[in-house]
Amino acid sequence: MVQFDLFGELETKLTARQAEKAARAAEQASAPRRGQPPKGMPTRSAGAPRRLLENSKRRIHDLATNIASTWHRNFGGSSIEIPIGVVASLMLFKEPVEDELALAQWVLQRKRHELPKLYQEVWAMQWIARPDLITRALPLHRWLDDEEHDTQRLHAVQAVTATALEGGLTAITGRSDPYDRAETDVLGPLIMELRSKSSRKGTASSTRHPRSQT
Repeated sequence: MVQFDLFGELETKLTARQAEKAARAAEQASAPRRGQPPKGMPTRSAGAPRRLLENSKRRIHDLATNIASTWHRNFGGSSIEIPIGVVASLMLFKEPVEDELALAQWVLQRKRHELPKLYQEVWAMQWIARPDLITRALPLHRWLDDEEHDTQRLHAVQAVTATALEGGLTAITGRSDPYDRAETDVLGPLIMELRSKSSRKGTASSTRHPRSQT
C-alpha cells in the first residue's frame, strides 16, 4: 500500500482576481520556502538549457488546455474554482517522482464520491503546516465542505482528476529538486484556459440564442 505525505460550489462566481490570488497561495503551499537551500542539498545550475524550460512550459500549457477542455466537456459548470482546486489538491501530494505511477493509480481507483473527502483531508493536513497559505487559498477548497455534491459535478471532478494525473501532473509538480517545483506554474495557465473556454462557450451560446429585438 502506497503511503503519502499529505500536507468545498461557491454561491457566487469567483472573479479572476480572486482565482489568481487563491492559486498563488496554493502554488506557494506546494513549493518550498525561498531562501538558502539546506546544507548538502543539490541546487539547479543557473545555466540550465533553455530548451528544457521551453519544453516544460509547452507541457504545462498542453496539460492546462486538456484539463479545461475536460471540465467543460463533462459539463462541470461555470465555477472554475472547482477544477483549479482539484489540480491544487493533487499538487499537494508530496510523493517522490519514482512513485508517480503508484500515486496516480491509487487516486484513480477512488470512487467519484470519495474524491471530495480525499481532497478535503489533503488540505486539512497542509493547513497544519501552513495555515496562512491554506486560508488564502480558501476559494479553491471551500466547495469541498458542501454537505452534498451534485452527481454531475462529481463526474466532472473525477474526469479532471484523471486528465491531470494521466497527463503527468505529478511528474511536473513532484520533481525531486524543490527549486524546480518552486518555479513550476501550473495553476496560472489553467486559470487562463478555463476563463478563455468559458468566454468562448458564452459567446457561442449567445450566438445560438440571440436576444429578440423590440
